[in-house]
Amino acid sequence: MDFPEIVSKASRALLWWLPVILLVGLVKAPWLKEAIARRRRGAEVRLDPGIYLQAHQVDVPTPKGQARIEHVLLSRFGVFVVKTETAAGWILGEPGEAQWTRQLYRKSSRFENPLPQLERDTHALAAALGIPADDVHPVVTFVGDTVFKTEMPPNVTRGVGFVDYVTSFETPVFSENEVAKLAQRLQRGLSPPTLAARSPKAREHEQRSDAGTICSCPHCGGALPGTPGAPTSKPEPSATEIDRL
Repeated sequence: MDFPEIVSKASRALLWWLPVILLVGLVKAPWLKEAIARRRRGAEVRLDPGIYLQAHQVDVPTPKGQARIEHVLLSRFGVFVVKTETAAGWILGEPGEAQWTRQLYRKSSRFENPLPQLERDTHALAAALGIPADDVHPVVTFVGDTVFKTEMPPNVTRGVGFVDYVTSFETPVFSENEVAKLAQRLQRGLSPPTLAARSPKAREHEQRSDAGTICSCPHCGGALPGTPGAPTSKPEPSATEIDRL
C-alpha cells in the first residue's frame, strides 16, 4: 500500500470521526452549559412569580435517607417536582421500562428511566409536606438537542416544554394561604412526616402495631404505665411493698 493511499484512508476516517469529536466537545463546553442555564432561567421567567413559587435543591427525607429534588414549583394548582436531564440525540423508551436508550449517530447508551425515582421523590415530598400525593406532580424535561423517537407521557418534555405541562393544570387545589405555608415549610427545611401527616393506611397499620405491643417491666414482668395494655391507674401497693418503703 503506497503512502498516498494511506493518507487518503486516514483522511476519510478523520472526516467521519471529526463531527463526533466536535459534538462531544460541544456538549461538555462551559458556554453551552451556561446557554442551557439561560434557557432554563427563560423558562422561569415564563412562569408568573405571582402564581408559581420556586424552590431549588430541596432535601426531602425518605425511608432510605435524604433525597435531593432539583426544582419544586408551588402553586394553587398543585406542587410540581421538576427534574432536568441533559442529553443530545435520540431518546427511546417506554414509561414502564427500567432503562431508556440514548442514541447519538451510531453510538447508543443505556441510562436509568428517570420516572420511577422521580415518582418516589414526589411521594416523599407529599408525605413530608402533609398533602395528598395526587396534588404533587412529577415532571421530567430533557435539556439539549434531544429528539423523542418513541411516544412519551405528557410529563416527559423537552426544553421549556415543561412550562406548558405545568400551566395545563387550571383547577385550584390549594388556597393562597396554604401555598404560603408550604413555601415556609420548604424554607425551614423538611423533617420526616409525623403520624398525622402519613397516609390513613400507614396510620392504621402503625396504630395496630402499637396496640399489640406491651412494654413489660424487666423485674416483675408487668406492663409499664403509659404503654398499651398497661393499667390506667397505679395499683395500690401490697402490705409487703409498703413495708419495704
